[in-house]
Order: sequence, then structure tokens, then C-alpha cells
Amino acid sequence: MRILSLNNVKWDKNYFIWLICTFIAAIICGVVLYKIANIGTFFVGYAEDYVVCVFEFNNGRLFISHLLKELCYIYAFFSIAYFTKFKILTCIIAFFRTLICVFYCAVLFGCLGFSGVMAALIIFIPCFIASFITCWFVAETCRCINKKYVFFYPAVAALANCALLLILLNIIFRILIVIV
Repeated sequence: MRILSLNNVKWDKNYFIWLICTFIAAIICGVVLYKIANIGTFFVGYAEDYVVCVFEFNNGRLFISHLLKELCYIYAFFSIAYFTKFKILTCIIAFFRTLICVFYCAVLFGCLGFSGVMAALIIFIPCFIASFITCWFVAETCRCINKKYVFFYPAVAALANCALLLILLNIIFRILIVIV
């Protein structure tokens, strides 16, 4: 018996369209918010710490913070999709998460120069997009998992996203730093 059988998944096209619309609306709101808001020291401090960790290849600090964040978001998506019939409520979580990530990307682009642009383009944005896709995938496929393993599924998905972060940081980013 398979643990994950994707043949039984009924892909909800309306849910996917709602998530994409939420993603686009949050991007627009994040850019507008960055333009009209005063940049708090917390956002700039977080962005500076992120860039320092990326350029020093501080894997432990980035991995732990990324893993905790992924576990929270993926388990939130999983809980709503698995225990209720209202998957559309995950759009609220997706909106605020995308809004915050867009704001941090704007800070990385606007305040930290070339190092912020490189960290955002090579690591932060691809990890966020992969995480967003993973959250959607977990919400869609959580009912197809064997009941014995279903509560470990979001944790495995979070670990896969963290593995992507480490690959982007330790392989791709290092190669690009050597080239540039």
C-alpha cells in the first residue's frame, strides 16, 4: 500500500485560482505598503541579519529559523485543509505571508544594495516560492495520505523546503559568488 497516492487527488482549480489571485494581490499590496510606509528598524535589521547570514554561509541560523517558519505555515495550511472543508481560508494565511515576504524583499532590494539584491534573487525569493507551492500541495494532497503517516507529512514537506534552502545557499550561491 502506498503512503501517497496522487491518483486519488481531486485538484481543486477554484482553490488554485484563489491562491494565485491572493498571491498577486499581496504582491501589489506589499509594494504599495513599502512605498508609503516608514521602514521600521525591525525590518531593516532582519534584512541585514539575513544578508550577513547568507554571505557568511551561516547554515545553522538560517536553517533553524527557516525550519520553524516552514513548520508553522505548512501545519497551518494542513490543519485547515485536513480538518475543515474550507480550504479557501488558507488564502488569508497566504495573503499575510506573501505580504510580509514582499515587504522584506523590497527592503532587501531598496536598502541593502547589491548584496541584498543577490540574497533576495538567489535565495529568499526561490525559497518563498517553493514554500508557497509546498503549502498549496500539502493542502491539496493531505487527504490522500495514509492515516498512520498523515501528521508527519507537513514535517517532511518542511524539511524538503529547508533542504532546498541549503542547496541554494551552499551550492548555487557559492558558485555565483566565486564567478562574480
